[in-house]
Amino acid sequence: MKKVILISLVLLMNFIYQGRSSAEETVQSIGIVVFDGVLTSEVAAPVEVFGYEDSGFRTYLISEKKGIVRTQEGLKLEVDFSFSDSPDLNVLIVPSSYDVEGIMNNEAIVSYVRTQAQKADYLASNCAGAYIMGAAGLLDHRQVVTYVGGGTGLQEKFPDARVQDDEQHNIMVDGNYVSSNGGLVSYEAAFKLLEMLKGKSVADARKEETYYNRLVQ
Repeated sequence: MKKVILISLVLLMNFIYQGRSSAEETVQSIGIVVFDGVLTSEVAAPVEVFGYEDSGFRTYLISEKKGIVRTQEGLKLEVDFSFSDSPDLNVLIVPSSYDVEGIMNNEAIVSYVRTQAQKADYLASNCAGAYIMGAAGLLDHRQVVTYVGGGTGLQEKFPDARVQDDEQHNIMVDGNYVSSNGGLVSYEAAFKLLEMLKGKSVADARKEETYYNRLVQ
C-alpha cells in the first residue's frame, strides 16, 4: 500500500512539474529598446497591451546599460537587461526619440537591434524607430511607415525601403514586421502584434479591458 501511495505521489509531482515546464516554455519575451529621451507612449503602449494577467508574455526594457533611463517626458524607467546580457526575444520593439540622428547613429543600439532581429519572431518600430531599423539594414524591400512627415527623409536615407504614405497609414504590416506613426498610435501597433501572436479574439478582448475600443469608435 505504501509503495502504491509513493508511486502515485511521484507520478503526481512529475505531472505538476511537466505542466509548469510546459507553461514556462510557452511564455514569450517582448523586448523594448529604451534610451534617454525615448518617447513615453511608445514604451507604455506595448507594456500595457501585453501586460495583462496570464498573458503568456514577459515584457522587458532593454538598454545599453542597466540602471535608469529618463523618457522625453521625464518618466524614469528601470532597465531589466543591458544589451550585453539580454535574453533572446520573441518580439523586438524599437521606439523613438526626437533626436532621430542621435539614435540612428548610436552604434550600440543599431548593433543590438540588428543582432536580435535575426533571432526574433516579430519586429516592430514606432515613429522614428524605423530609422533605427533602416540603419540596422532591416528595411530593404519592406513596407514601412514612420512619423507623420518623416517618410520622405526615411526613403532618402534607405532607398531600398518601401516607405508608405504616413498620411494614409497609421500602421503597416509587412510579414513579421509592424511599423507605426508612433505616439499614441503605438497602441494600435501593439494590438496588431497581439492579434498576430494570439488571434483577433484575444486582441479584441484586450481592447475592451483597456477601454481602447471606446477611443476608436
